[in-house]
Amino acid sequence: MVGHRLLRQNKEKQKRHTMTFPFLKETLTSTLIGALFFTGSSLIEPASSRANVRILAVPEKTRLIEDNLLSIKLYITNDAAPVISFSPLATIKATLKTLDSHETDVVRILLRLAYGDKQKQPFELAEGQFRILSYDFTLSEEMKGPLPQNLVLTLDLPGGVNYSVLVTIPSDQGDKNPSIITNENPTYPDTETAGDKSENTASFFSNFSGYEPIYFLYGAEPSNAKFQLSFKYRVINPQANLAQKWPWLSRLHLGYTQTAFWDLSSESRPFTDIIFQPALFYQYQLENPAFIPAASHFGILTGIQHQSNGKDGSESRSLNFAYIEPNATFSIGQNMELNLRARVWAYLGDLSDNPDIRDFRGNALISAGIGNLDGWMLMSELRGNPGTGKGSLQFDLSYPLNRILSRDIYFFGQLYSGYGESLIGYNRKDTSLRFGIALHR
Repeated sequence: MVGHRLLRQNKEKQKRHTMTFPFLKETLTSTLIGALFFTGSSLIEPASSRANVRILAVPEKTRLIEDNLLSIKLYITNDAAPVISFSPLATIKATLKTLDSHETDVVRILLRLAYGDKQKQPFELAEGQFRILSYDFTLSEEMKGPLPQNLVLTLDLPGGVNYSVLVTIPSDQGDKNPSIITNENPTYPDTETAGDKSENTASFFSNFSGYEPIYFLYGAEPSNAKFQLSFKYRVINPQANLAQKWPWLSRLHLGYTQTAFWDLSSESRPFTDIIFQPALFYQYQLENPAFIPAASHFGILTGIQHQSNGKDGSESRSLNFAYIEPNATFSIGQNMELNLRARVWAYLGDLSDNPDIRDFRGNALISAGIGNLDGWMLMSELRGNPGTGKGSLQFDLSYPLNRILSRDIYFFGQLYSGYGESLIGYNRKDTSLRFGIALHR
């Protein structure tokens, strides 16, 4: 249901002070050295509104012995807000020490933003997207001999927050009795390193984000299982030359949703219908719109979409339509939000596979959702044709299972009643109740 992504985009921005620092001891080239969840001040300085930001610090290079250079990649993820703008900090103060050293026996260093001007420009992150920033520093020549196997790197973040992560050096490079000497004036390499293949790959995946819910649901009857996969891809990254010249291009997305109906009661476990739904759309989000004073967010989604079931002959179903969808979100207290939206569409081209489908699916829908992104969420959607009196009503109820399983797994229940849930049976009225799990809601 489209309404899930709209309510999900507007997570509350109250500042949190609880932090979690999981440490994994592996080699420098592969270890995840820390994860940080916080709101407000961060390793990057927000240039617009502040929202929940997740940061992963990952070692980048193993040249500690060869040229005393340590580089760290910071994965900056926008977990909640529709679009957030950032200005990377040029430097970050930090300290380096061994696990068993005293607080006074540390190396004071300065992390420098790597790659020169390539990373200094402000950038935007849509909800669910991430960006990689590389920081590096060189160790002083005063630090003679091999480095210890385990080092603690403490980052001095804006707002007086300290973030400690564990850096593990391969055991064959370690020293059982290292000496740490204070270095208050670190130096940096003169040359800039171009982005490697892994960064290009990460940049590609950073353009992906959630779209419609992703779930697997089991019905009251085994023949009525249903699952859905969905994602969207930003066509032009905000850092691209075209987007720098025409910023609106960075709001173009490709979307893809695939919904399958699965008969688990039959011996061959066939899919009774699969709906393929590619789309091209423009997405615009505005925080605290002046023309709707009570709203915290307002958005417009407009584009074209194709739907078909990939079959031929009498079972072939296909349609194309252009649509526009305004939506607004309202804060209603105690971290609760109300989302309202409406969508209208016009069918395009030939409907010969299903000439009367507009009688059952109509040309409009309205939706309302209420909930908390950290708790339960209820969405409703009414779609139909007032002229024929035919349509459908759907309810989705979800709740995160983070206390039991994972932060990104949800209990998901769905009730559908009416016409057009599947394409193959668009002119048949059904009522289905299903329960299962969701990876994205």
